[in-house]
Amino acid sequence: MDNIYSIDRFEGEYAVLQNMQGQNFDLPRSEIPENAKEGDMLIECGGVYSIDEKLTQERKERIARLKNRIRRKKDGK
Repeated sequence: MDNIYSIDRFEGEYAVLQNMQGQNFDLPRSEIPENAKEGDMLIECGGVYSIDEKLTQERKERIARLKNRIRRKKDGK
């Protein structure tokens, strides 16, 4: 099975990845695609990391829905 990670942030020459269990680890930036950005979802298969555009978009949409729900609660709606 492929491993799935999100890019939490970049620190110097490292990307801080988070796995689906919430654990973080550092990976040299040279091991991920050059165009990878914070928030992108990566799939690792055989030591090769690639951006999963579909998972990345789904995650962004889920976060946007959560933010909207929080705003509505805050506004009393």
